Amino acid sequence: MSTVVRRVAASAALASASGFHHSHLSARLRFSSSVSYRERLRDGFGISDIDEAVDVFDQMARSSPLPSVVDFNRLLSAMAEMRRYDVVISRCKMMEMIGVPHDICTLNILINCFCRSSQVAMGFSILGKIMKLGCEPNMITFNILINGLSLQGRIHETVAVVDWMVENGFQPDLVAYGAIVKGICKLGDSALALDVLTEMEERHDDVHVVFYSSIIDCLCKGGLVDDAVDLFSRMYDRGVHPNVITYNTLINGLCSSGRLNDASRLLNDMIQRKIKPNVVTFTRLLGGFVKEWKLVEAKELYDQMIHMGLVPDTFMYTSLIDGLCIQKRLDEAKEIFESMVALGYPLTTVTFNALIKGYCKDGRMDEGMKLLSEMPRRGVVADIYTYNSLVEGFFRAGDLKAVQMLFQEMQFLGLSPDLITHTILLDGLFKTGRVEEALELYDEMQNSGMDLDIVVHTTMIRGLCVDEKVEEAFQLFKRLLLGKGAEPNVRTYTIMISGLCRKGLLGEARRLFRDMKEAKCFPDGHTYNELIRGHMRHGSTSEVVELIREMRSCGFSADKCTMSLNTDVMREGRFEKGFMDLFS
Repeated sequence: MSTVVRRVAASAALASASGFHHSHLSARLRFSSSVSYRERLRDGFGISDIDEAVDVFDQMARSSPLPSVVDFNRLLSAMAEMRRYDVVISRCKMMEMIGVPHDICTLNILINCFCRSSQVAMGFSILGKIMKLGCEPNMITFNILINGLSLQGRIHETVAVVDWMVENGFQPDLVAYGAIVKGICKLGDSALALDVLTEMEERHDDVHVVFYSSIIDCLCKGGLVDDAVDLFSRMYDRGVHPNVITYNTLINGLCSSGRLNDASRLLNDMIQRKIKPNVVTFTRLLGGFVKEWKLVEAKELYDQMIHMGLVPDTFMYTSLIDGLCIQKRLDEAKEIFESMVALGYPLTTVTFNALIKGYCKDGRMDEGMKLLSEMPRRGVVADIYTYNSLVEGFFRAGDLKAVQMLFQEMQFLGLSPDLITHTILLDGLFKTGRVEEALELYDEMQNSGMDLDIVVHTTMIRGLCVDEKVEEAFQLFKRLLLGKGAEPNVRTYTIMISGLCRKGLLGEARRLFRDMKEAKCFPDGHTYNELIRGHMRHGSTSEVVELIREMRSCGFSADKCTMSLNTDVMREGRFEKGFMDLFS
């Protein structure tokens, strides 16, 4: 910006500020001279009228006789609604100084302002003052304090407050329980939420559906879908009728756990009970069917939705595009995308990202880049997820120049690489043989203060194993077991077992396999197949037979690589002819 422009801008700002000050001062003078505080209290205040509210307080403080505490409370409440808690707190002190005693309403307002400004301890000190003065705190007092603790995530303290209330003859109402349940569910402690719900049911007959819906959501997010279904049934037993939000929450939980048939039955139950599904209901189910390749069911569901007069929204179309891309049905996904454009639906970054990711995973990088260039024309801004998909795709294609270009573009746009970007880069460097750069990047990530997740460490272990640095990979794995990093998952164990097997370290691989099960990280089909192949290459027949039987008893089967290796070893005569029968 040039000097002249800066000077003009500064002059304009000064003139504007001067004009505002003059007009604001004039308004205050007109107000103070012509309008009584009673009229102003009756008229109310806007959300930003704090200066006028302070003027009213000053006028009230100068009045003789002084206004009643009720009038002061009305003014303090208006200030609190403006979220100027600091002003309310200071004016409460002034009230006492001019001789206006606080009543329970004033003190409740004061407690609320302390809680809202993250000073819950001061709120409790006011509670102590209430009792010291011989006043009786009411349910509003306790509800404000409980809500204040819940807002700070201090859930166990809120439960302790409720217990104290009961012991001292106070009956917690549903507002108090509502604040507690909301806070507990936010923390994801479904067991405690259920305990509180049981207590609510014992003390109140009219527990609202909102409480049940919140806890069902908490259970589903924690993977406890069976418990969520049980709670849904318990609602009916108590005569509490679920609403569309309750149904949507449980349908979402069932779909997330792959129980699409149960989710469909719940949709039918919903319709039979005259509770009309909305687009959200159908979107989750439809996306689930598409991802599971159940296209006939998806089409029937779509037709049912249209028949009910519901109009698909952008989110539903995006879910369909995402599901089709997962199935690599990219041409159909593009058709839906183009239909959205033709019908005038607003395209979002998420919509573009779903299709770009699909193209990148399928190696169709030119089409992915065309979509990237189309985004600005559609008024859509690319985000870090857009570039992550493209970077990963170009790494997979071995086009390092394109990767470099994308990173320069990200820098130009002010997009900071996130943990996923770094993980993609780490994986890409290993896969393109730039091992030293990968090791350097991993060190930088560790020293940067990033909270590295297990995906990063697993990528590192895999890269080291592929580069035949199995000992270094195993050392890193052991550090993870010692708690120096994220906890290994089944993929981490499987990759490490595979690396040890390829190195011929079968004893270490078997020990790690046992440790894995002891750590309650149960092996999957990939783990068994890697270990079986390792023993087929280097081990004895008896160990292979034992592993195959164990694998089959767990419901897993040999994959193509294992069957191919089995054919090779049979041809070489290392195993008996009947050995093949173990796999069938």
